[in-house]
Amino acid sequence: MKFILISFLFIFVSCEQPRTNRPNYGARDSNQGATIIYQDMPQGTNSTGINTSGQSLDSTTTDNSDNQNSSDSSSSNQNLIGLSADNQNCTWSSDGNTYEYNNQIIGDYNYCKSSTFSNNFYVQVKAPSTSDLCFFPLYDTGQSTHYLGNASCIRALASNQIYQVELYKNRSGFTNFPINKLLVVKNQSYTFNSPYPQGYPIPAPDAFKQCMDHAYYYYTIYQYSDDSYCEAFNAASIHSIFNF
Repeated sequence: MKFILISFLFIFVSCEQPRTNRPNYGARDSNQGATIIYQDMPQGTNSTGINTSGQSLDSTTTDNSDNQNSSDSSSSNQNLIGLSADNQNCTWSSDGNTYEYNNQIIGDYNYCKSSTFSNNFYVQVKAPSTSDLCFFPLYDTGQSTHYLGNASCIRALASNQIYQVELYKNRSGFTNFPINKLLVVKNQSYTFNSPYPQGYPIPAPDAFKQCMDHAYYYYTIYQYSDDSYCEAFNAASIHSIFNF
């Protein structure tokens, strides 16, 4: 049973930070909306200020270096914010040039798992994102993929900051599975091919959750899979998957 076929890459984020729960609502049914948990919200930022440009992004990228605007030049030589005993042995950039990973969702970035908390990781981005970055914890068996909980989102506005992301395994029936992959999307709205509703931009976290929920429950009821939503989601090329 294959719910979703997508390429992988890596990710990243820093210490105990404020969280804000906010539901995303899809175009058809508000109950299908994904709950996203904001972390490290900047002071004075409205958690509902979402960019909904509807522009599609390519998710299948590897080793694309030097393709990011060096918009971090003003802060690249500043002291790193978010360094801690938990992440001090990881690779971070203090000169704006030392980045180990790249994909077209995040651009150049550094990523490191927490040495203390099994569901936490850290990320540093070279170019501040135009939209919030949202991470879903996944369990991949090699034959099927399941999301394990709500999306954790950050607003990465500074290149000299190490952001911490805490992942949540709170999906009913899936809390005992280990996290071995992560999926990242921007919290933007996009239009998708059928069977998604036509003419209605849908936030990427909602579209991913709807794809996975439909595939899982369809298989549970009928004992064979319907991957149509996931195929339409994949065709938009707005996500990346990483090992965790």
